[in-house]
Amino acid sequence: MHEAQLPAPVVLMIVADSNEPKDIVGSLREAGVLQEVRDLPFGDYWIESTTNLKPLVVERKTVDDLLKSLRERRIFDQLRAMKEFCDAEPRLLIEGDFYVLKFRNWADRSVQSLLWSIENEWNVQITHTRNKGWTVGWLVRWAKQRMGFERPKRVHPVRYVPKAGDLRAIQRGLVEGLPAVSGELAERLLRHFGSPLAVFNAPAERLVEVRGIGPERAKRIIEALRSEYV
Repeated sequence: MHEAQLPAPVVLMIVADSNEPKDIVGSLREAGVLQEVRDLPFGDYWIESTTNLKPLVVERKTVDDLLKSLRERRIFDQLRAMKEFCDAEPRLLIEGDFYVLKFRNWADRSVQSLLWSIENEWNVQITHTRNKGWTVGWLVRWAKQRMGFERPKRVHPVRYVPKAGDLRAIQRGLVEGLPAVSGELAERLLRHFGSPLAVFNAPAERLVEVRGIGPERAKRIIEALRSEYV
């Protein structure tokens, strides 16, 4: 007589901060991914990983929360706290409609500049959701991804680099792929070092010779080029 096979235990992945809305927490519990609710030192959700992906720390903000934290400069302290915890991938989730900017005396350009800075200078990816329901959907999907239940069917390019045509555009596109390197900065790097390969092989002390490359940016470039791809 064969022994009965017990079902594999469900791995609960998400820890929610105690200040998060009860309806979001309740929906996560119903979805079977909520591990516990407690005070988190930073971020609003911690999503554990059983795969080779890093755990995810998510800071959730409504559009009004985002504007208030920007006015009080709290957003940068929160981003810094998430970034300094190297064992997790930081993510900013913005919930709601930016249409409210019209009634909050905020210029579109100011908010766009903030979002650009967060993604391109702080290197924190932003996810925008329409409402709490969408927020729950993203959190559940991230948890499933880190359980290994969801895998991309194909690898999508993260940026566009021309594959044929103008050689200069191809070379600049390669260098623009480095962290926090704009088109103008890529042009300076290429003029200074002469080729993309020379840029990639340059040590940090040489990179800082180029205007716009400080020690921190040079460190990020070296880390991106020399770290093992996982």
